[in-house]
Amino acid sequence: MCHFGGPTGINDDRPGLTQPVVLEWFGNGIVAGSTVPARSAIAAGMPSPDHVFAQGAATPGDSGSGVISRDGRAVGALVTVGVHTGSLGLAGGDAGLVGITV
Repeated sequence: MCHFGGPTGINDDRPGLTQPVVLEWFGNGIVAGSTVPARSAIAAGMPSPDHVFAQGAATPGDSGSGVISRDGRAVGALVTVGVHTGSLGLAGGDAGLVGITV
């Protein structure tokens, strides 16, 4: 992966909502892709085996970018940008601006 290197393996951790996780990608999104293509975001854990929602700067055009954890392991692909409230409520609390499939 440009700038970050890797991936060095597959991430299979499922940290809880109280364990922040730094995620990284190299994207070609509108404006951000031409000025700062290598970006990071922070997720409140990764409790779901299907998705991760993170807080960070992603723009249309970043979709499909490979996402890795800070230690270089593959997490998934960036697929959506916008407000996500996947599990907000009594059962969970993951939400964010960047949607990543795992």
